[in-house]
Amino acid sequence: MPKYKKTRRPKRESTLVWKVTKAALIACLAVLVLLILTTLMLAWGWIGEGSITIVNTILKVLGAALAGFLIGRCITERTWLLGAISATLFQLLAVISMCIFLGEIHLNWSILGDILMSAAIGAAIAATTKMMRRPAS
Repeated sequence: MPKYKKTRRPKRESTLVWKVTKAALIACLAVLVLLILTTLMLAWGWIGEGSITIVNTILKVLGAALAGFLIGRCITERTWLLGAISATLFQLLAVISMCIFLGEIHLNWSILGDILMSAAIGAAIAATTKMMRRPAS
């Protein structure tokens, strides 16, 4: 009986599109968990209803920052651009999921402001993460 040599395929590199999408999806999942915790804190009376807009803004900023951070950790070139794209994709996924949840499409200028804010935060965090990762010379 002939002996077959096991050959392994080399591990494929993830594409940039997949890395950007994965960072945005991870940020969406993290914000979803934080949103569930916020809902529980509202139900238990730990925070008031007046803090919903503040918490919502904080969650948007944290999601965009997480998407930018994840890009800054795994990408070495054009990190600011890919961080901005990933954070923008995170915000678009959040808006799409909100429209699906509400059952209606409600677009206004504040959504554009949220997208631009997310892009700026994602770019800044990705560039900062890359600079912090660079060895000191």
